[in-house]
Amino acid sequence: MNPYDYASHCFGGKWKPLILRAIYIEKTARFCTFKKVHSITEKMLSQALKDLEAEGLITRKVYPEIPIRVEYQLTPAGESLIHLMDDIYSWSRKQMLARNIPIDAEGEKWHGYPPAST
Repeated sequence: MNPYDYASHCFGGKWKPLILRAIYIEKTARFCTFKKVHSITEKMLSQALKDLEAEGLITRKVYPEIPIRVEYQLTPAGESLIHLMDDIYSWSRKQMLARNIPIDAEGEKWHGYPPAST
């Protein structure tokens, strides 16, 4: 497999970078946290979390409580991606601004940019 393809498989797509970034910000995140913040379906969220765990980028801890509590944290491999993803985001943002391409407000929020004035 080509390393570019592998990287894209591990953390590419619409939701995986946002999920990784959210876990990075929160330090420990729960399933319900993602549902409140992102407009992602439960099925998509569940699959993305399983994929990230399978790739060794996050850990999943289940607490035997009622109701069951599940928490997610970044692994060292997941942590190591954050700065790379931030560099990619900054590069993309700069290109989009130069080309007058609208930037999603949700992504801006998660990367520390103030909301665009309307």
